[in-house]
Amino acid sequence: MPQDWRKLLLSSSGEEMIIGNALRSMTGYGRGEAVGPQGRVITEMKSVNHRFCEVIIRLPRLYLSFEDPLRRLIQTEIRRGRVEVYYTVELESRKVAVKVDKSLAKAYYEALEDLRLFLGLNEPIRLETILTSGQGVLLASECPDEEAWPLLEEATRQALRALVEARETEGKALAEDLKKRVARLEELHRLMLEEAPKVVEHYRARLTERLKSWEVEVSPDRLAAEVALWAERADVTEELVRLEHHLGRLQEILETGGPVGRQIDFLCQEILRELNTLGAKSQSLDLNRLVLEAKGELEKIREQGQNIE
Repeated sequence: MPQDWRKLLLSSSGEEMIIGNALRSMTGYGRGEAVGPQGRVITEMKSVNHRFCEVIIRLPRLYLSFEDPLRRLIQTEIRRGRVEVYYTVELESRKVAVKVDKSLAKAYYEALEDLRLFLGLNEPIRLETILTSGQGVLLASECPDEEAWPLLEEATRQALRALVEARETEGKALAEDLKKRVARLEELHRLMLEEAPKVVEHYRARLTERLKSWEVEVSPDRLAAEVALWAERADVTEELVRLEHHLGRLQEILETGGPVGRQIDFLCQEILRELNTLGAKSQSLDLNRLVLEAKGELEKIREQGQNIE
């Protein structure tokens, strides 16, 4: 088992794999193969959506001691998603360790000696008798050869690069779709800004018309006070300002890239909260129509965002 896994995260050229700024999907597949004098190692990786980073490694039992450094190597590039890693190890090089259970050997000897005396035999108890009758006295086990590590590492790096490339390719397509949807949300926000001031005038006109139909006379001051009170309750300026901020932040993180899936999910929750408040406070059919369309676009963004690392 290698002593310092940090050193093993370096390739033979001394370069470390670094997480880039590209937007990545959480799904993908990668394969790597490393060949050496002692044989070959094949690594296959597949990843799916997951809230956190979970790496499941399937190694032959002989090489389980390498599981921890391999997992740490993979986690240098994968920040989110469930990754299943499968290894096919075909190596001739191996070491065998033999252990002697002295306590068990002594117990067998004493039992055999007691039997010899009971039977009245003169022959002494021989070592080969203890070994042949005493199961478990000698224990042989295979130990992984540390020379297997370079092949395990190289095959893992190859598969990891292929997996990351697949995730970035799909992430690019997701980013393009998300940017279009965010642009549409920004357009809807602009229309909301234009519609919001009209709401008060519409309310004034409707109220005046109703009062006329009811043949009720109200002083201009009383009418203005009623409209002002209603306008204060229906004012959506703060919601529109916060909505503009959240949309700007969403556009920013899409441009920045990297592991931003959780940020997208959080912003979608915040944007939905503002849209819900807008819909609740608005008394305009046109403004409500814009809010409903924005919610539809936001839901698609949220669904897509759940696929992003």
